[in-house]
Amino acid sequence: MGRSRRGQPRSPPPPPQDGPDLKEEPQEEMGLVLSHSEELPYLATTEMYLCCWHQPPPSPWRESSPVHEDTVAVPSWRESILEPLGQKESSDIPECLDDNVFLKRHSKLELDEKRRKRWDIQRIREQRMFQRLQQRMNRRKVIQESEPELLSFYPDLEDVESVMVTPFLPVVAFGRPLPNLKPQNFDLPWLDERSRFRAEMTKKRTPHRTCRK
Repeated sequence: MGRSRRGQPRSPPPPPQDGPDLKEEPQEEMGLVLSHSEELPYLATTEMYLCCWHQPPPSPWRESSPVHEDTVAVPSWRESILEPLGQKESSDIPECLDDNVFLKRHSKLELDEKRRKRWDIQRIREQRMFQRLQQRMNRRKVIQESEPELLSFYPDLEDVESVMVTPFLPVVAFGRPLPNLKPQNFDLPWLDERSRFRAEMTKKRTPHRTCRK
């Protein structure tokens, strides 16, 4: 508080009044922001939102968790006690050593070996036929280069060409900005005005069916 020359106290300066100019400034800024966002070819927003840029980590449910067990599973068994044969009893048992006995023992193995050899020859023939057919197909068709396997929808960081600093955040889905589609009537791109006019004329020319009494 200061005093004037006559000793009277000075009145404090009046507080600044919020005039219409101060209220119009944020409205004008919002209008500019909206106009700039509408000019962008993609949807944009000024509010921060959460998005998953990198691939999420693998789920722990898929990984096989080690099972801690106190006891180790051991297969069960049983003991069967057999007494050995005595010397007298073992010498008394006669053993047949004829050729027929040995031939009978080896006959099953020989048949199994012949059968397996026949199967191997048949499979080798099938493989050769398949290779010949495959070579014929490869001669007719042009072998196209295999494209790399797609592992993510997000773009590669090495493909970045420029960086733009802007207050607008693009609305991104699967790593791609959503297009800014303006509201308009539904229209098929392959229909022209002439085709529409012809369709309307054919509709007008078709006579209406009269109800038979």
